[in-house]
Amino acid sequence: MGWSIEKVHQEIKLFYDKGEELTPKNVRKKYSGLYYAAIRHCDSWEKAVNGAGLIYENLVIQPWTAEKVIQEIKNVLNKGEDLSAKNIRDKYTSLFNAARRYFGSWKEACEKLGLEVEGRIRWDNERVIKEIKMFHERGESLHSRNVQRKNLPLLKAGKRYFESWDNALSIAGFDCNEIKKKGREEGFNLRSKNTQAKYTSEDFVSEQRNIIVKEILELHKEVDLLSHEYLVKNKSGLLHRMRRYFGSTTKAMNAADIDYEEIKKINSIKWNRKKISSEILRIKENNEPLNVSYIIKNHRNLYRAAVNHLDSWENALGLLGIDYDKIKREVLESVVASRTLYPQEFVVSELRKMKQEGMILSKKHVTQYNSALLDACYNRFGSLQNAIEEAGYDYDEELEFAREEWLKQQMKVQRKWTKEKVIDEILNLHKNDIPLSNSYIKHNYQSLYDGANNWVGSWSEAVTAAGLNYNEIREDRYKASYCGHLFEKLVDELLIDAGLGYEKYHHERWNPDYVLQNNIWMDAKLSQWTIYESKTIERYKEHCRLLTIVYMRGRRGEIGDEIIKGKVRLLSVYKLIKQLPKHKQKYYIDGIREITIILNEYESW
Repeated sequence: MGWSIEKVHQEIKLFYDKGEELTPKNVRKKYSGLYYAAIRHCDSWEKAVNGAGLIYENLVIQPWTAEKVIQEIKNVLNKGEDLSAKNIRDKYTSLFNAARRYFGSWKEACEKLGLEVEGRIRWDNERVIKEIKMFHERGESLHSRNVQRKNLPLLKAGKRYFESWDNALSIAGFDCNEIKKKGREEGFNLRSKNTQAKYTSEDFVSEQRNIIVKEILELHKEVDLLSHEYLVKNKSGLLHRMRRYFGSTTKAMNAADIDYEEIKKINSIKWNRKKISSEILRIKENNEPLNVSYIIKNHRNLYRAAVNHLDSWENALGLLGIDYDKIKREVLESVVASRTLYPQEFVVSELRKMKQEGMILSKKHVTQYNSALLDACYNRFGSLQNAIEEAGYDYDEELEFAREEWLKQQMKVQRKWTKEKVIDEILNLHKNDIPLSNSYIKHNYQSLYDGANNWVGSWSEAVTAAGLNYNEIREDRYKASYCGHLFEKLVDELLIDAGLGYEKYHHERWNPDYVLQNNIWMDAKLSQWTIYESKTIERYKEHCRLLTIVYMRGRRGEIGDEIIKGKVRLLSVYKLIKQLPKHKQKYYIDGIREITIILNEYESW
């Protein structure tokens, strides 16, 4: 939200109209973004309230009396508010405390007016079951997230008397799995309408379009031919935003007065079987490799034409009588021949080299230096500590060095950040459409993340203090995680139908999705482009004969099968599906389509 004096005054009025108290304590608790914006723009909260046309002394400095408490209770009752102690304590804290001060309790204050309110619940097994059923009869979801939000005492009592909320639900006669399933679906729909409205409003879309046009024009000064292939390879983020805010690349280019149709004509080649065959022969005559990973990397247009016209690269080679299986065997043999397992002597020498370069021998620093070296420490010596001591260094001393470095870093963070600066930076990132999830900020804005932990308590609390809903920020991650779970279940069935035996998560230390025969590991991923962002390859590849990543969505819809980084196979799930009989293929294709629809629900906006 872009704050200004006018915006602060407007939000104060809206906050007051909701029946909220304008005490600094209440505003900091429930709308901290407004409070800190008022301090920045109006110098003080009192000036901000008065500037909004309200009288601070009358609204905030309330000299309570017993008569005033009774009158205020009547006012709250006339508004149709719930008079339960929990609701009044949360929404009218000052009134609640005054009632206790003058009448002993909120219940006794209400009794002065002849009103009956429910006091503190005396929990036991029967009462928990009764309250669960009553909560359900009111049309409320029994998912733990909803119960935590609307009746936290019930959730705590359920866990206390039945060990877990699931047990409490089961004894009350409800299907836990069905409730969890519905809860996930409800969670996906909790995204704030205001948030959606912001990112789809005409002003926001117009602003983004102007930014995109400027970027296109700047890029066009450097590159004459802004072909689709160039944008995919060098400016994929810009390409994505062009499609998102203009609907297509052509419309975005036209907005920048660039004739994209002419560019496509210049860059296009009319592919057919004859053209594909001649291009393959030319590559072969140049003694270039013909394995699929090399072709995709160096001759992508040819590969795409082969898939479009002949369904696969293998079929394209078959036109010229080239044995594709032989090519794959040669690639695999070269991989095995070049495979390196760090011996003990090499591990020791690398650790000593790190020390000579002034580096600390902690787990963090060894991983940053060479993640495979850390794995080798465990494989060759049993632990990092044993490896360090074998190299002639004191492990405890290295830990102390690492701690001193961490403390120095924290001191820098303390000097750089304040609570107000943390909140301002969060709002600035939010304004620029930067993801605010915990993992993204920790990876890309470590200093801000540490500042939030030091000054506010945690990242989630800092986001909330900035006036943002942290649950909405986390929602996309939940949806992607759920889709990943659905895709993995589909692959479970697919491997069985394809006749590939496997064991799930079966390894002493690592956790691959599938372990197949001959020490082949397999992991399922939603998208090909996220494979390089994850640590799966670096973590697993040195511990198995072949690591296969089965992905659902390929770049530009490609159905690929390639070898990368020596012994890592990237395999489109459609390649596995094609091995099945026609009548079975439809089941899996429909399943993938359903998962894609769920993903597109939030990726599209």
